[in-house]
Amino acid sequence: MALSTDEHAPARPTGNATRLGIAATVALNLALAAGVAGGLCWLAARPGLRARIDLTATGENTLDENARAVIDAVEGDEPIVVDTFLRPLPAPLDRITARAQQRFVGLLRLAREQRPELFRVTHHALAGAAGTSGTEARMRELGLSEVDVVVVSRGDRKEIVRFLGDVAEIDIGRPANMPGGYVPPRLLAFRGEETIVKAVLKVTQGERPYAYFSWGHGERDLYGEEPRDLGLLEAALREDGFAVKRWESDEQGAVPDDCAVLAVVAPEEALSPRETDFVREYVDRGGSLIAVPGHRLITGAGSVGELLEGYGVRVGEGVVSRPYVGAGGSPVYGIPECAEVVVRAEGMAATHPITAPLRRAERRVRLVFSRPLERGRKPTGGVLLDLLTASEFTWADLPDADGVHRWMWDEEAEREGPFSLAMTARFPPPLPGPAPPAGTMEERPESRVLGLGAPDLFANVLFETNRDFLLNAFNWAASREYRVSISPRDPDLRRLELGSGRGLFFLTMCAVVILPLSCLLFGLGVAWKRRR
Repeated sequence: MALSTDEHAPARPTGNATRLGIAATVALNLALAAGVAGGLCWLAARPGLRARIDLTATGENTLDENARAVIDAVEGDEPIVVDTFLRPLPAPLDRITARAQQRFVGLLRLAREQRPELFRVTHHALAGAAGTSGTEARMRELGLSEVDVVVVSRGDRKEIVRFLGDVAEIDIGRPANMPGGYVPPRLLAFRGEETIVKAVLKVTQGERPYAYFSWGHGERDLYGEEPRDLGLLEAALREDGFAVKRWESDEQGAVPDDCAVLAVVAPEEALSPRETDFVREYVDRGGSLIAVPGHRLITGAGSVGELLEGYGVRVGEGVVSRPYVGAGGSPVYGIPECAEVVVRAEGMAATHPITAPLRRAERRVRLVFSRPLERGRKPTGGVLLDLLTASEFTWADLPDADGVHRWMWDEEAEREGPFSLAMTARFPPPLPGPAPPAGTMEERPESRVLGLGAPDLFANVLFETNRDFLLNAFNWAASREYRVSISPRDPDLRRLELGSGRGLFFLTMCAVVILPLSCLLFGLGVAWKRRR
């Protein structure tokens, strides 16, 4: 049977019904494909259903498990708004900062993918790019006066993250024309994921925790501006999220239940037995105490020493002193400057939340007229830890019969270092306590005590040096370890620690010997060359 292949065979006519059927079939297929694609996208956005595979060797496309847990635990429908104001630094730091910024932006993208309904991320263009007017308006709205920052906000709460210092620490290296040759810039530390988690926690936590300062025993003025007052500390605590108040037992009675941290700072008079019982009851029910004796050491009932000794922290005799290094490089004794002690990274506890970031950043804590601390009998189930330790080149200077310090080491009568200058005690609360105060952890599994020996550590005169240590101490005491951090370094700050090392000696040698001698040799060389 042969098939016809006649090209001139008449075409079969197509009716309207056939055309409509074809169009309906195509439309139905398109709608079905769009529905399947939309459904798959919807399923991919569901955290419990989607599956992610990170094929990078270092896992850089996946958030840490703890970070994901923090983000998933955020409650409420109010979004977290992230505004970035980043720009590349000039050469030769442009490449290394660009890579670090790209890495941080990638982490923000991963956080948004973890909870798309929670995060709103906006990358703002800076000067010289399109959209500058909108960027400036947003900066005014956020109250910003600087760039190279990331602002994380939720409602009326915001956290400003500085890229250099908070996120990345960069060594600028050394130019080729300097001794030692060229050293390229390098990234010392990158803490992008840690910074994002801290910022999220800061803007999503509940009410402000209360920090109470005892009052009525000759303590420093909490709001004063004099060098020995505490006004700068009070302002910094409020800026860090605390509500700061005074505690006067005559008016308020026992320590309030909303107290997250009780600070007894340098009282010059003893607490009454009633007040001592109030403090002990507060701590034994899961409270946190920060205490330091005053310049006039009070002993016996109601003293800070007697209060701390109940928690294993004993205040010793004398004032921790060290030789003052003079301009000639030799140790100098017999001057009040011997009572100033600087604790460097090696003198800080390596793993404690208060000092670990300070030690990592090689910061210092400056103490003046500090009493030595000793370990006593620790509370049941408790742990004692030396937080700050003076070096072995110190001694506990004892006053003479008239109560005057001579700042001279008596090898026979006075003890030699090292000494503990700050000590923490943690222990299970022996008494049932009230509900956890606002702004703290939902559970307060332990009582916390921080004992210090230097009353001026909190004062305005030393606050800028000790700011990070003090804020970390209050945040740790309030069970807010996620806020424990360090402020970024000031790149224009160049401070010489004179008297506590060989800095004064080297400065004197350069100014008095090396520079004049160099000028003399240069002049002799020019004169000799001219005579030739």
